Amino acid sequence: KFEPYFKLKNYLNQHNVVVRSSNYELYADLSSRMMNTIARFCDNQHIYSIDESFLQFTGFKSIVNDWHQYGQDIRLAVWRETKLPVGVGFGITPTLAKAANHAAKKLDGFNGVAVIDDKQSAKAILQRMKVTDVWGIGGRLGKKLNLMKIYSAWELAQQCPKNMRQQFSVVVERTI
Repeated sequence: KFEPYFKLKNYLNQHNVVVRSSNYELYADLSSRMMNTIARFCDNQHIYSIDESFLQFTGFKSIVNDWHQYGQDIRLAVWRETKLPVGVGFGITPTLAKAANHAAKKLDGFNGVAVIDDKQSAKAILQRMKVTDVWGIGGRLGKKLNLMKIYSAWELAQQCPKNMRQQFSVVVERTI
């Protein structure tokens, strides 16, 4: 429920809530600087949102020997140039890249970088992710999947895409 600030001011003060105004010019500047920094590390960049982009590495596959270290190099460059902490996820599809990024930021043991480049690395990460953590699977769809005893991203990945399309949508089929 939204309320005007003046109605909540005393309550917020009692609970030591700090209120700051938005600074969209600053956000846009930081985003632009971050995106320019990241762009130097890839062949092609698709800016997805103010704080997220997908990178393509077609010409880099033979150059980069260690994707974990390359991810740390990206993180360090962004930190040096913007002071923004970032997570880096590498995947063979955009959905797996998002899953790797989730792991890099939210799961223990990744230190800000995660790589999904084969079935073993996919399984290791997806088994630790809730199905609702998968890109495009929201809470409502997650509840339906839970009723089908699909709780993890890995369990979702093991489903027959065509069957899931019939039950849900083409988006779920493509996600799988």
